[in-house]
Amino acid sequence: MTEEELFKNGYEVKEGKLLRYFGFCTSIELPQEINVLGENCFAYNEDINSFTGSKNLKIIEQNAFYGCCNLERVCLCNGLERIEKRAFSSCGLKDISIPQSVKEIEEKAFSGCHSLNKIKLPETLESISDNLFDSCGELKRIDLPEHLISIGKESFAGCNKLESLTVPKSVVKIGDNAFGSYFSELRIKFNCNNYRQDENFIFGPDEKIISYIGYKSENEIAIPENTKSIGAFVFSRFSELESVIFPASVEEIDETAFMYNFGNYSLKLRKKLN
Repeated sequence: MTEEELFKNGYEVKEGKLLRYFGFCTSIELPQEINVLGENCFAYNEDINSFTGSKNLKIIEQNAFYGCCNLERVCLCNGLERIEKRAFSSCGLKDISIPQSVKEIEEKAFSGCHSLNKIKLPETLESISDNLFDSCGELKRIDLPEHLISIGKESFAGCNKLESLTVPKSVVKIGDNAFGSYFSELRIKFNCNNYRQDENFIFGPDEKIISYIGYKSENEIAIPENTKSIGAFVFSRFSELESVIFPASVEEIDETAFMYNFGNYSLKLRKKLN
């Protein structure tokens, strides 16, 4: 189809890039002529409930489907290369399979998808970006790619129904609060070096707490002995926290470790911190 013909069907396209969809279809089958979904092209569209991409689609730009609260089904074809930031954020997705051709998924691409319970990632993916699945409260299971190298900060924060996770041995870096959640029984198997789970605490290199998995109603937490530092946002989601007891070994606390704790908490220190 020509650009004029596409326009008649609700697609505003320029040189293969969809700039805007203004049609009224609830089920979208992307025309073959479109190879890029432009920024915000479907954003806040409450009519769409399913989307099927074409083999020619290469890039989904940022916010492409942001806020499509009724979008439950997405089928993406092999050939897609990149999914940009917040592309599917706050959508109604329940499950999705990412093609093996995808090399990069940017930050917050699926954040706030409260109904998402299952996702299949490509084995080609080397990085889980920051906040990628932040607040996906129904996510129960995910298999991480075998050759994954890094897991970004707060990438699984707020995934309160995630029960188990295996971190492959290839991982060399995990960001602060990557697994932070409450109402969770999450247990993580670390096959990589320098990371471990000690009850509800996730430790990284140099005895640094990088995540805490507990319950929102907790009002007191005792930091384990020999802990040296506490990372960013580790306790930021525990709004009822009133008291934290530190061992003498703690040398550094990130300034955002208790951000958003608006309750009247008091820090009981066993050692005065610099």
